[in-house]
Amino acid sequence: MPDEDTRKRFIASSVQSYFSDVAGFDRHLQHQALNAFLDDGATALLCVEHGGRGTEFILSNAVESSDKHPKALIFYKLKRESVTSDNVHSIVSMLSLVGDPTKDNMLTML
Repeated sequence: MPDEDTRKRFIASSVQSYFSDVAGFDRHLQHQALNAFLDDGATALLCVEHGGRGTEFILSNAVESSDKHPKALIFYKLKRESVTSDNVHSIVSMLSLVGDPTKDNMLTML
């Protein structure tokens, strides 16, 4: 990663590990939803969806149902504050989502 932002490296490493896709996520490190999650205390979550090899990652600050991307990793803040390199491991937590949240309710904590 060109600018070694430990917050973004934490998110990228988690996403790449969960989806087993080490090549595709780095191009999203300047995505508006990622920056809002990290920098804006009022933005409580980041949802990263991926449909498998050959598909793009989709980032948003809301959990939405999608038939195209049945698997998601959701980052959420335990406190409403900006994420820093000092607090990234203490205020950011993750959930995995498999299936459509409106139909299957398949949330699991990581």
